[in-house]
Amino acid sequence: MSGWATCSDQKSGAGAWVICDATGTELSSGLGGLAEMIAALDEKLVMFGAIRVLGEDKQENVVSQRPKICRINWVGSKVPAMKKMSALSGKAKVAEIWNGTACEFDANLQSEITMNAIAVTLLASGGAHKPTQYTFGPGDEFILLADVKNKA
Repeated sequence: MSGWATCSDQKSGAGAWVICDATGTELSSGLGGLAEMIAALDEKLVMFGAIRVLGEDKQENVVSQRPKICRINWVGSKVPAMKKMSALSGKAKVAEIWNGTACEFDANLQSEITMNAIAVTLLASGGAHKPTQYTFGPGDEFILLADVKNKA
């Protein structure tokens, strides 16, 4: 199964991710969450990443989960000026092949890609019912909605 197929599969858990280049060719994928995906980004390349995030609403007697796929448009900080132009055509290509993403944002540094930044982007993308937390992968990769700074 391709990385995108895994990331977009309803049976996949939080933290499934995929990275491709500006032509849509998959470069890497995994199931280990946001930190694992960030580590796979190359500061010398234009790349596009998608990660499966679960919006979880935890109440006393029930837990509901709504999957969201967030796309990251990555132009590494050491990408030569002439290669940065491929980011524009890459956005259109990736939007065509990765349909169904809930949100997207641009990043140039790994430090810009945080659970908080993605949560703010997801909140800004709408939806009447807000979750109590967003889960980004296995273990402790989650952020409570109450902890999200700069709420949309």
